Amino acid sequence: MVSYKVSVSDEAKEALQEIHSWLKENESTAIADSVRDGILDEIESLVKIPQKHGIAREIQNDQILYRRILKWSYRIIFTIDEDEIEVLVVDIVHTKQNPERLQDKFGN
Repeated sequence: MVSYKVSVSDEAKEALQEIHSWLKENESTAIADSVRDGILDEIESLVKIPQKHGIAREIQNDQILYRRILKWSYRIIFTIDEDEIEVLVVDIVHTKQNPERLQDKFGN
């Protein structure tokens, strides 16, 4: 079975840090750590069969196919480069966030 290289964009890293900080301030350190670790576990799972995850239909782009993982109240948005056998996590967003924001950011 092929193992993909998984990379996380600076924007996705920043989004995860913001999620962690918000939860730490508004919930607890334990919850913040648990959510962060759960999201990181999902990202790490992309080394095997990333194609099993659904297409991010809220993002329409003719050149790039975006996929997503749903983890609790968060969407992990990523792309797959089959030529390079690489996955790139491009963003992590709350499911209640306006989907038009994603289309504006990543769509045509």
